[in-house]
Amino acid sequence: MNFPGYLPSLARKGGLLPALDITVIEQTFRFMQTRKTSDPDCYFSINLTPESLYQTDFLDNVSTLFKKYSIAPYRIIFEIIESEILDNENVSDILRSLRNAGSKIAIDDFGTGSSSYDRLRVLNADILKIDGSFIKNIIDDPFSYCAVKSFCEMAKLKNMEIVAEFVENEEIAKMLTEMGIDWLQGYHIGKPIPVEQAEL
Repeated sequence: MNFPGYLPSLARKGGLLPALDITVIEQTFRFMQTRKTSDPDCYFSINLTPESLYQTDFLDNVSTLFKKYSIAPYRIIFEIIESEILDNENVSDILRSLRNAGSKIAIDDFGTGSSSYDRLRVLNADILKIDGSFIKNIIDDPFSYCAVKSFCEMAKLKNMEIVAEFVENEEIAKMLTEMGIDWLQGYHIGKPIPVEQAEL
């Protein structure tokens, strides 16, 4: 059993995902506080589940944690999976409030599911993360190449930074760099390691 992958599913069934998200945020802030001398300006990205963004007290809880651990909001990027949830007015208000406080919003896994140019047109976010299913085939699949290039051009019009997921080799990395993508993510760049071992 893949326990890290199983945990969110178990938490979802028990209705515990919002509490789990808050726990992850607090643990991240606590870790950042321990590094305030050695890495005072390190940044962290934190994934949020849709269930959390439907909670009326989510914003208050996050604000309380920012104050409790003296973490400047600009040091946090909140990642949201691209889906219909972004069309919800209350969710949009929460994301807008997080941005107004100084945090950045990243749209994760863009290009799958319900993605559309209309949603990208009205989206208020700072970072667009293109789903790895397009990136891994970009060399040999003309459709994937054109899709990524199109996402990139549209995001640039919105002044969004662009992240490519699933970058597995130098050939892909070179093509994406030439395309104007800002950040690369994947095993070619670096494999996951415990946060304590990271050079922040």
